[in-house]
Order: sequence, then C-alpha cells, then structure tokens
Amino acid sequence: MKKKRIFLLSLLLNACFLIAGFGLVQRLGGPSYFWYRWKTKGRAVLYDHKISQFEFLAMDSSSIVFLGNSLTDQGNWQEWLPKFSIANRGISGDMTGGVYRRLDPIVQAHPNKIFLLIGVNDLLFKSVEETFQQYEQIVKKILDESPTTSLYLQSLLPVNNKVRYTGIDNDQILALNTKIASLAMEKQLSFINIHHELKDEGGNLNDDYTLDGIHLNGLAYAKWVAILKPYLEE
Repeated sequence: MKKKRIFLLSLLLNACFLIAGFGLVQRLGGPSYFWYRWKTKGRAVLYDHKISQFEFLAMDSSSIVFLGNSLTDQGNWQEWLPKFSIANRGISGDMTGGVYRRLDPIVQAHPNKIFLLIGVNDLLFKSVEETFQQYEQIVKKILDESPTTSLYLQSLLPVNNKVRYTGIDNDQILALNTKIASLAMEKQLSFINIHHELKDEGGNLNDDYTLDGIHLNGLAYAKWVAILKPYLEE
C-alpha cells in the first residue's frame, strides 16, 4: 500500500510538472516560439527582425554606416545628419560577436565610412581581454575586405550606476577604451573619444544625458553628433 501511495504521488507530481511546463511554454508564446528561442539561445526576435530589414536596405560606396548596439540603434542619425547618406546598422543588445557575424553585407558594399561603437554589452559576460580580441577581428575584417572604407573607432561611453545599476564597471570601460585607442594608433585609424565628452567629474555618464544609466537622451545625441561632424566632413 505504501509503494502504491508513493507511485500515485509520483504520478501526480509529474502531471503537475507537465501542466506547469505546458503553461510556461504557452506564456512564452507557444511551442513554435519557444522552439525559436531555444534554437537561438534566447536571442530576442528584435535582433532577427532587424537583420531581416537590413537584407532589403541597400548600401553602396557613398553610404556612411553607423555600426553597433542600442546606443547606435536608438540614434536618428539620418535626421540629425540630413546632408549624408546614413545607414544605421545598430541593433539593441548586440555584442562584438554579433557584429562580426553580420559584417559580410556591410563590407561587400564597400561603404564610404564606418563608425564603429561596440563592446559594452560584452562586459556583462566577458573579460576586457576577451572582448577586445573579438573587437580586433571586426577591425581586421573591415580593413581586409573593404580597404577603401574609412573606419572610425569610437570609444565606449561611460555608464552611471547611481542613476541605475547597469552591471558594468567604468574601470572595465576605460581599460577597453585604452586598448581600442592603441589599436587605432597601430592601424592608423581615427579614435573618437566620446567618453571624455559625456562623462562627469567622477568619470560616470553625466546625469544630464541618461534616465537609465546607459542609454542616451536627445541632449547627449546632440553632443555626440557635434563631435562626429568634423569626421563626417573629412
């Protein structure tokens, strides 16, 4: 009798787990969407939707590409800079590995200029050295496969963990920026130090420029655009 009760209890618990699992799958969007998230290791649909858009948006040798993560993605660059042919290739949440994997259509277009800003999201998961190694691969691919393109390396921006904890340390950002600046010097590329212009006296992203400690408001983008204009007009 005791074994029978244990068996029935086991069946009941398994049934509860199955029901809870089914409910969770439904809450995540149903079986097909759950399978998609599983295949892509949790990658947001936004990412693939953005890449799908890029497949329809042509670039050529007159294009100026802004390449990076959400800081680039959220900039209305064409409206800020109407004189230029801007291709915004920022995707929110992207990291160095993601940028590297989607470089082919960009370098094949041989754009006029590329403004690269990537790496801050990597620091949530990887060391400065690991992030920089992947960053170097991005730079190498662009220089090797699109030598007519002028490549500009932009510094990572500081974060402000007082406004909201971001999980990223400004010392890591400074260390990565130092490596990027050295790489720019080695490859004879322009290094654009946006970090210096948007930080406060304590080295944090200025309170005036953010509501969440990492992303930027209009005042910050206006300052960023002013920094970039001389390089765009070269």
